Amino acid sequence: MDRNSHIRLRTGSEMPVLGLGTWQLKNDTAGTIAAALEAGYPMIDTSGDYGTQPGIGAGIRRSGVDRSGFYLVTKVEETDDATRRPGRTSTSSSSTTPTSC
Repeated sequence: MDRNSHIRLRTGSEMPVLGLGTWQLKNDTAGTIAAALEAGYPMIDTSGDYGTQPGIGAGIRRSGVDRSGFYLVTKVEETDDATRRPGRTSTSSSSTTPTSC
């Protein structure tokens, strides 16, 4: 495996296997995300319960990296309805989710 390794999804899309995890990312989330994207990280991994969405969104905007240039991965929590509002957690608003960038 190298930094360009990908895995093929059922959809036929290829997703990078290397990414920046945001669990417990507490200090300068936006700066960390911007630096990771500018350095070429191909994926950002998060979850609605991490509380990092505002910083992730700010970091994506700050980086200037085109949204098509990286994968943004999140988890569906057991308390969320996976069929409602795809792309957002059930408790987040569009102004704070990274997908609104």
